Amino acid sequence: TSYLIRRGFAAQGFRNSLPMHDFKAEMTDRTRNFALPVFRLCKNLHGCYEMEHVGRQLLRSATSVAANFRAACYAKSTQDFYAKIKTCEEKADVACFWLEFIAATCKTVHAKKEER
Repeated sequence: TSYLIRRGFAAQGFRNSLPMHDFKAEMTDRTRNFALPVFRLCKNLHGCYEMEHVGRQLLRSATSVAANFRAACYAKSTQDFYAKIKTCEEKADVACFWLEFIAATCKTVHAKKEER
């Protein structure tokens, strides 16, 4: 299943309810609003090489979603638009992986602290 469909955009009838111009503006805002808190989170991932590395990976993928969607808005054809949207989908999936990885790592660290 597509990332956008899994995340509920299609299920909400999101695309079908808006003209293309409004869709692009709304999704540009949404992708930027996804990248901003990730940026803030990554500023706090410091202290050890491993978490800094993971933070950089997350930051790259999350900001790429917004940047690639913006690029998709200037696609030269419908096929070009879909190809660029597919790139956004892939970057969003990678960002989700890193967020899940960080969450799992934090749970492990928290559990180890409780054992002490």
